[in-house]
Amino acid sequence: PEKASLEFDFLMKSYMQVKQFALVCEVWENMAEHSTIKRSEQSTLLYFESLLGIGTPDAIQKADDVLRGIALSPEAKHLLLPNHFEMLLYSWARSRHQDYLARCNNLFQLMKQLSESNTRLIPTQEHYSAIIEAWGLDAKQNKRKNAPRHISKIINEMNEKNLRPNAASYMALLKALSCTDSPGAAP
Repeated sequence: PEKASLEFDFLMKSYMQVKQFALVCEVWENMAEHSTIKRSEQSTLLYFESLLGIGTPDAIQKADDVLRGIALSPEAKHLLLPNHFEMLLYSWARSRHQDYLARCNNLFQLMKQLSESNTRLIPTQEHYSAIIEAWGLDAKQNKRKNAPRHISKIINEMNEKNLRPNAASYMALLKALSCTDSPGAAP
């Protein structure tokens, strides 16, 4: 069974290299039909990359559903990696889906909740930057007046956790500030 899993991983990786995202997804889904073939962290990561590479709202939603399904499954929980959350956060933020900000916030909260029992899933600078980017994009698109406050709050949370905001985080804050009418919008 382990050898077969490695072979499936290799096949998925080969399809991924030539950007055959649909075939990567097909292989991953076929693995479920064979009870002796276990999905690995590698195959799960390739599956996520492929779904998000497809880039449609339906594919992003499917990746979100799969991530939540894995998170709820005691047998599969070990397959979750921080990269899954980072990729999905950025995908939702950049999708401009009608409720992408709510989806990003919800996903980020799920990650923080899961990190209480799985230290591998503690949000990093990249995860915070992704949620900050979502707020920045939303401020630009929807002229949300509370965005600078939310971004500042997230940056403060990062500082409390000894995480350094990166340039993209500060750019998102500046974007949000530029989209508000009041110059003193951020605390």
